[in-house]
Amino acid sequence: MWRKGFIINLEGGYDYVLNDDGNNLSGGQKKRIAIARALVKNANILLLDEITSALDCDTEEQILQTIKEISRQKTVLFVTHNKNIVKYAIRIVNI
Repeated sequence: MWRKGFIINLEGGYDYVLNDDGNNLSGGQKKRIAIARALVKNANILLLDEITSALDCDTEEQILQTIKEISRQKTVLFVTHNKNIVKYAIRIVNI
């Protein structure tokens, strides 16, 4: 839902025009586009660096649920300071 709702809420939906530098999107919107691009690539390994920064709590939870589903079939590495992500980890490495 976070993917579809995000696109539909943009002015013009799928036809929304981005500025060259993307300054007509918020930090959270840019983050959601980056996450969607990573998921569409369908790589076997996902490296997600501070994936939930700039996201509201509801969107964060929805995205983490999506990542949880994906992690059943792929290797997912989180780089984060967010303690909420710990519940999605199988192994934690503190550096």
